[in-house]
Amino acid sequence: MTPKISAVIVFNDDYKAGYLCGAVNAAYCELHGYKLLALVLSQAEMEVLCEGRHFAWAKVALLRWLFSRASCSSATQRLLESKISEEDRKAALAADWLAWLDADLMVVDHERPLSAFLGSGQKDLVVGEDMASLDWLNTGLMLCKTNSPWIKDLWGRVWQEGDATFYQGEFWDQSALCSCLARWGEFSPDVIGGKE
Repeated sequence: MTPKISAVIVFNDDYKAGYLCGAVNAAYCELHGYKLLALVLSQAEMEVLCEGRHFAWAKVALLRWLFSRASCSSATQRLLESKISEEDRKAALAADWLAWLDADLMVVDHERPLSAFLGSGQKDLVVGEDMASLDWLNTGLMLCKTNSPWIKDLWGRVWQEGDATFYQGEFWDQSALCSCLARWGEFSPDVIGGKE
C-alpha cells in the first residue's frame, strides 16, 4: 500500500528562491497527490516564528507547532493559527508521513515519489546525509511519520534542548538536530556544526 504523504514549506516573502522552488515543488506535489501547506511570511512574522533565531529555525518552529502546539509560545501559536486553519493542520497530519521541503529545495525528478525514500517504513524520521561533511544530516528534505510519539516530541525537544550556539551560528537547526540526536544516543557523528 502506498503511504499517504503531505508536505510543508515556509519562507520569508522577500526570498525569491522560495517562490521559484515553491512553484516547482507544488507541481510535484500535485502530480503525486500530496497535500502541500506553503506558508509565506513577512519579515516581522518570521521574527515572531523564530523567536530571535536564524530564519532556518522556522522549520523546527512550524514542525513543533504542527505536532505539538502546547510546546510553542503563545505568540507563535497566534501567528500560525492565523495562517493555517485547524482543518488544514489536521489534513496535513492525517497523512502517514509529513515531508519538510526547504524553501531552496527544488525537486528535479518528478517521476520519483517521496515514498521511494521510505524503505520499509519502520523508521520515524527519514533525513538525508549532508554531503558537505560539516554535519552528518541535511534537514532540507525530511520525512516525519505522523503517528510517531517520538516525532511528536522531537521538534519541541530540539527547540528546547538545541545548543544555543546554533541559534545564529553555523548550520542552525541542522546542527542542533545533529547534536540533540547524538546527545540522546540516536547516532554517533564525528562532526557537528563543522566542528570535529
